Amino acid sequence: FVSSTGDYGAADPQYPAFSPYVVSVGGTSLALNADNSYLSETGWGGYSSAAGAFIGSGGGISMFEPEPAYQARVQPTGSRTTPDVSLVADPATGAWIADPYNLDPSDPFEIVGGTSLSAPAWAGLMALVDQGRVAGGQPTLDTASPTETQQALYQLPQNDYKVIASGSNGYAANAGYNLVTGLGTPITNLLVSDLVAYHGPGTVYSGATVAPLQDVNLTDTGGTGGGPINAINVFDAFTVTSAGLGDASAPVLG
Repeated sequence: FVSSTGDYGAADPQYPAFSPYVVSVGGTSLALNADNSYLSETGWGGYSSAAGAFIGSGGGISMFEPEPAYQARVQPTGSRTTPDVSLVADPATGAWIADPYNLDPSDPFEIVGGTSLSAPAWAGLMALVDQGRVAGGQPTLDTASPTETQQALYQLPQNDYKVIASGSNGYAANAGYNLVTGLGTPITNLLVSDLVAYHGPGTVYSGATVAPLQDVNLTDTGGTGGGPINAINVFDAFTVTSAGLGDASAPVLG
């Protein structure tokens, strides 16, 4: 299972993202070069005047779920933390999609964002991984245990992830595991290949693993503007632009 962490930062923790049995996906803001090649990413979070709220990658420390064994190396809280991983989610740097169900089929395109963009994007990556494993005569991930995918993700080398060392959802991102972007965003050709080759906890990869969470990054700075607020349903969408609802050219937060 892959789950979105939500779109209102650390102030609005969401379940099932905190379940130890899901891959919890947060979000980043993406910057491109002039030729549309990759430039950089930051942890997604900031006040949106259009939405009238702080929006950003969900993430934080569970009040109820104990720390799963696969997180023991990267964080010291004793509780399940989120996210595990991230991908682009900021609607201001989002992705074009076609939605002929909700939009006019003659012009079904719109720019979308939110962790309901980053989460299914990760699900697509995992489908590629399992396709590769089956093609190589291996079982799909989670065949050996219900948290095999998470075990594999936390065992991969730092080289398989982009380092997200700035940005805040209330917590601060840093160059290692953090409560904004988790382990980071995928360097897809490396990450997919290494997950295809994963053979359990004894699998050895070259390179250092992602650095642990630092104690200084366990403090919520209050950057989300106060206590928890009601979240939109992850399956709903609204336009975060002054152009108004239904404008197909405007970014949508899922």
